[in-house]
Amino acid sequence: MKLFKKKRGRKDINEIINDIMKSFKIIINEGKKRNFEFYHIVIKKTRAKHDRDLNFILTNKLFNTMNKFNNTIIDGINYIFVVEYSKVNSLGLRVTNDLGMHAHIFMSTCFSDDYLLNEIKSVFPESEDIFFENITKNNDIDSLSGYFCKQKQFLRDEGYNYKINVT
Repeated sequence: MKLFKKKRGRKDINEIINDIMKSFKIIINEGKKRNFEFYHIVIKKTRAKHDRDLNFILTNKLFNTMNKFNNTIIDGINYIFVVEYSKVNSLGLRVTNDLGMHAHIFMSTCFSDDYLLNEIKSVFPESEDIFFENITKNNDIDSLSGYFCKQKQFLRDEGYNYKINVT
């Protein structure tokens, strides 16, 4: 098994979008090969103050912790997340300290719905606004990658991450 993960460093907007699109394809292909479930999750009202902070919380407190405590399951979780800002802020219609920052997550995993939701709630206890959907049976999973790039003017290297176990 090989680990495919985001390479850190300066990227222009087209490189970031291509990186996101490529990772989606790999997650989908790997998930289908292993008969994993697919999820779309949105977490709002986090304690993060900026995209780098939310990236750290998601990567280290959520995903790395889940994989570490479940190291008997070799496959674990394949994921990508993108940090976005509320529509009002992204359009520049309001200046505020509350940026409406939230995370969109796409993952494939063998873990149960209950386990995933409990882990997310343990890392984000302050968030009452968690959208959690098993999208395995949706026919439009491939189109979700475009949705993750919709705020392309705000995409930065700190605003997304992914890790994928490739067989």
